[in-house]
Amino acid sequence: MACELDPTLAQAYEVPGVELTDAALAYVRARGADPKCSFGDFAALSDPVDTATANFLKGVVSDGIVAPDFEPVRLTSFMEDDGVDLQDLQMSGDGEVVTFIRGHTPNRQGWVANPASDPRGAERAVWAMSTRGGNPWRITEARSYTLSPDGRWIGYAVDGQIHRAPVNSGLGTGAEAGTPFFTAYGRNAGPVWSPVGDRIAYVSDREDHSFIGVYDARSPAITYLAPSVDHDTSPAWSPDGRSIVFGVWHALQPDIWILDLDGRSAGGASCGVFSGSTTVPPPTA
Repeated sequence: MACELDPTLAQAYEVPGVELTDAALAYVRARGADPKCSFGDFAALSDPVDTATANFLKGVVSDGIVAPDFEPVRLTSFMEDDGVDLQDLQMSGDGEVVTFIRGHTPNRQGWVANPASDPRGAERAVWAMSTRGGNPWRITEARSYTLSPDGRWIGYAVDGQIHRAPVNSGLGTGAEAGTPFFTAYGRNAGPVWSPVGDRIAYVSDREDHSFIGVYDARSPAITYLAPSVDHDTSPAWSPDGRSIVFGVWHALQPDIWILDLDGRSAGGASCGVFSGSTTVPPPTA
């Protein structure tokens, strides 16, 4: 299977001029002979997945890859011995963009460690780069963040409000720098994008209790999910975007709630409760 393609086959298999390894050639030939049979399937390789094979697989429909090994590729080149952390790696749904935080977690006073005593100071910022290679670029300063599924935006909290920033600065935000994505009462944090990126769930802290809010950019509107005097925390979306699961702390007893969003309001939504879970993180002071 791993023999060279003549120009006619290369054109038919949509790889004209593409440099292919033996593993990539074998897969291209197998898939090209009957492309419909591979939709929704796993790609199984007897050899390690190399860069050429991985790049081809990125552009086809496949649920996963089964292989004995893979060929790692270093993307970043922060080679200085400066002690600066790289954390919180996230990837876009199409695998084209990877984001990460560069910088240490601030201490109680909000200071970011500067191990190399750099006179320019230290920061904790979100960076991005293409998985195809090239140079990484800085997006914005943030303590934590979440990457939108399409890889176009990051969401993060500043001074109790939710902000967003374009991963590619050429996109623009349509708002002045420093302006929140939306403004809501309380100290808001922990944004989580919906599977298609049209809504953001977040935690709205009211000191002695907290809510789960959902900002819908299509309306725009904010909905609070089953608000009460409890501490609600850690929202997560279902894969279809129709439900949200979150932790509820009341009387020091953690519960897991699942709320169906079809009703589009807290009062009309249905809830399922799982009590006694120890996996729900406690609310922070």
